[in-house]
Amino acid sequence: GNIGAHIVRELLRQTQGHEIIGYGRQPVSIHPSSVRYIRGDRSDTKQFIEVMKQLRPDIVFEMTSFTPQHAKAGLEAFAGVKQLIVASTVCTYGKDFTRYPLEESDPYSPWTDYGIQKQKADEAYLEAWKKPAGNPKSYKVWEDWGGILLTRLLCYYNIKKNEVLSCPAWGD
Repeated sequence: GNIGAHIVRELLRQTQGHEIIGYGRQPVSIHPSSVRYIRGDRSDTKQFIEVMKQLRPDIVFEMTSFTPQHAKAGLEAFAGVKQLIVASTVCTYGKDFTRYPLEESDPYSPWTDYGIQKQKADEAYLEAWKKPAGNPKSYKVWEDWGGILLTRLLCYYNIKKNEVLSCPAWGD
């Protein structure tokens, strides 16, 4: 997808000698041959969990968790991952903002099905985060700024060349 493709590009720029794996319904031809691509459908939960458990990635950018069911499958698939970075959305806050910028503590008020389902998915990840072995981090995307957004995202989580062993980027 759009954001996932930018993540892969940024990872290629920032990391050397580390495996980058993409997972989705169709190969993305813009990636060089050094990026391994696994064809699969996120909605095939059983296959998704099996593939992710076999990969045993160190870091995951989860770009396709749109429902609480996706979140539950993601938590199972990515158990033991060092860093799980989940793309959320500002749509969980609704449309009537009283101030800008918003803060994580601002109340949720989604009004579209997308926002409602993403809020429920966020809540599943937040519950996992509260547990001692919890590792999800959430990033609420306000706008898709392409490379600027992803550079900030990667810098925010301090992913350095010598810390990344393999880093799949999910989404299509």
